[in-house]
Amino acid sequence: MRTRLYVGLFVALIAATSCGGGYDSGPTGTTNPGGTTNPGGGTSTTNSINVRNNLFDPNSTSVTAGTTVTWTWASDADVHNVVFSDGQKSADQSRGTYSRTFASAGTFTYSCTLHAGMNGTITVR
Repeated sequence: MRTRLYVGLFVALIAATSCGGGYDSGPTGTTNPGGTTNPGGGTSTTNSINVRNNLFDPNSTSVTAGTTVTWTWASDADVHNVVFSDGQKSADQSRGTYSRTFASAGTFTYSCTLHAGMNGTITVR
């Protein structure tokens, strides 16, 4: 039952945010350093975020102060960016990485300004 709900939500998300990318598969999940798996969303405790399929995977993560978080564009990704509400941002790109070090505690929201609904949150403890 839960899987059907996740699949339905994922299909609705792709339909709402698709820019004609034509992808035929969803996110594969992320294995976090603590050994847990985060299947394409929800909150995790990783410092690596994948940019693909018009989403950030995971879209919410929690790290300790002083951690550097790196966003990595998949080789098949459309052009995306990472823009924080405080003004820090990446370049518009389809390959490569972007990193930001979070020195102090707080909640930092970001989005891809090229694709509505492509959002994420970093919680720094």
